[in-house]
Amino acid sequence: MVKFKRMTKKEFQSYINTVIDELPKEFIRAGVRDQKKAIRQAKEQIERILPNGLETPNNFLYSIFDKVTSNKVGILWYEIREKEGIKHAFICDIFINKNHRRKGYGTQAFQVLEKEVENKGLSTIKLHVFGHNKLAITLYKKLGYKATNVLMSKDLSVNNQAV
Repeated sequence: MVKFKRMTKKEFQSYINTVIDELPKEFIRAGVRDQKKAIRQAKEQIERILPNGLETPNNFLYSIFDKVTSNKVGILWYEIREKEGIKHAFICDIFINKNHRRKGYGTQAFQVLEKEVENKGLSTIKLHVFGHNKLAITLYKKLGYKATNVLMSKDLSVNNQAV
């Protein structure tokens, strides 16, 4: 089983640096064509959601550890949001380190998260997943998550290059 520990300031800074490196790559894979724009979007998103870093209210940033080995296996960041007067948990990021994937840590992390969210009096967890992240989508479906909307796009510049 896994346990969550609040990120330290050092872990947080390392995590943010990784996000600012990796998130633009996800934006590009999802269709953002301009790398500078993707980098700017990533920085703006982090600054908007976490204006006070680890101290931003209603945000919970954890390192995920294996209870038996005490090895760090990943990270989890969720936020408590409110829409139309109803609060819910929103997973901003969950990441299992590559050498620990396919070992059940993701499933275990969601189980621990569900208990924590219920203890906070919330009954819903939401998340966003990029359409190209098939492994994550498979896991989320296995855990009972359902698509609530689908955003689709078509890149017309690909068709125009052949003309």
